[in-house]
Amino acid sequence: MKGINAVIIEDLPVAEEHLTKLLRDNCPQVNVIASFRSGKEAIKMLPQLNYNLLFLDIEYNDNYNAFRLLEDLDFTETHIIFTTAFDTYRKEASEVDSIKYLLKPILKEELVKAVERSMLIMIGKDKLPQIKQHYEATKAGKIMISSEGIIHFIAPMDIIYLEASGTYTSIYYTTESEIVKLVSTQNIGKFESKLDAQIFNRVHKKYLVNINYVKSCHRNILNLAVGKNKAEVLISKDRRKSILETIALNSLEF
Repeated sequence: MKGINAVIIEDLPVAEEHLTKLLRDNCPQVNVIASFRSGKEAIKMLPQLNYNLLFLDIEYNDNYNAFRLLEDLDFTETHIIFTTAFDTYRKEASEVDSIKYLLKPILKEELVKAVERSMLIMIGKDKLPQIKQHYEATKAGKIMISSEGIIHFIAPMDIIYLEASGTYTSIYYTTESEIVKLVSTQNIGKFESKLDAQIFNRVHKKYLVNINYVKSCHRNILNLAVGKNKAEVLISKDRRKSILETIALNSLEF
């Protein structure tokens, strides 16, 4: 699920900083790729950028304004959210089919509604709940795993180990003392970059293990257990020493 690439055109630094912070804290699906303090600067640089949402102040210090900018700009595939201290431009704003007309100081609730409206149009109403679910799960520390067309949100602490198979990855996790397997098309390196290296140890080129489930080690085999369910994974010979130093040694039985 791709986010929204946004550009802010705002000549007041404090207003631009306020809007950027509101987006960062409340609209994580919005990626602010650029900000401009003048219309002339924006009209020069915008054709070089890949964006689909514009936050436009209306009056700029360089005697340019948002409506003149839009006349000079091809914005047929761009969504417009006006941000202004003046209530006198609503008619002009409606004529360019804007998403929302936000009065300063911008309120968090109004901004979120405007962004959600833009997303509804861009991606379709049916996909918005999935994006919200992704955001809530991410806030809760879960990771998203797509398997056989179904999106799963798994807490890292529930993942026992991951096994690489070419460009695919098998994820084994626990739910009510049962071990469940998911297969993802993402390679194991993608998951390794998302998971805490203090907990998940790359014990073999094929295996990434949650050390909390390690019960014993014998030669080049790590024994994992969840309740009565057990599993075994290989340890690389060249990694064995460092692995045993990393894993809590008092939890291992040699």
